[in-house]
Amino acid sequence: MKSFALATVLGAANALNTVEFEYMNYMAMFNKQHTDVEMFQVRLENFQFVDAFIQEHNASNGATYTAGHNQFSDWSEAEYKSMLGYVKDTKSVKNVTLLDESNNADGINWVELGAVTGVKDQA
Repeated sequence: MKSFALATVLGAANALNTVEFEYMNYMAMFNKQHTDVEMFQVRLENFQFVDAFIQEHNASNGATYTAGHNQFSDWSEAEYKSMLGYVKDTKSVKNVTLLDESNNADGINWVELGAVTGVKDQA
């Protein structure tokens, strides 16, 4: 029975191309699960894009570092950028209205107006 299971796994592995097999290993390593075939295909395409970059980068002799896969390797660029932090929305900047300050007082003594009490701990 064990040999049948092994033969089944090997047959399935041979039916997959190299990138698909690597993606299946990646899914197991990072405990990824997909609910439908369409999502699997989208994630596989994202993984293939990243994998092609990694292979090309690591094959170049001028690189000072080695690239590899991580838990974000099957994310789209938009998904990855969405978690990077605050991005200022330049489209919703409103016009600023400057008010006339000529009628404002030079200063207000809030103690004299009774809004706050005087200093309690004077030496």
